Amino acid sequence: MKITKYGISEAEIRRAKANAGCDVCPRCGENKSDVDYVIESMESGKDTPRMFNKGILHLGYYTKYKGVFRTTIYHVDQYKCLSCDTEWESEPYEPYD
Repeated sequence: MKITKYGISEAEIRRAKANAGCDVCPRCGENKSDVDYVIESMESGKDTPRMFNKGILHLGYYTKYKGVFRTTIYHVDQYKCLSCDTEWESEPYEPYD
């Protein structure tokens, strides 16, 4: 038997380990994303202006390079809590196999 495709790649496993705990704000404990609040507001039928100022926003990532001759690329994901204006980062991880 020959396996042709795995369900999840090693790079996705490394990213999940690096981002463990990043879905909760370290300052106020917020654990919903900004999209959760928008969906919740749309389902309730109430148009509240505060719904866009709550939740956790994933800002993206930046790249770090380590090494001189054998350069290793690392990504660091960035997060921001819209409720208390706190920003934090994940641990660096290798994005490619």
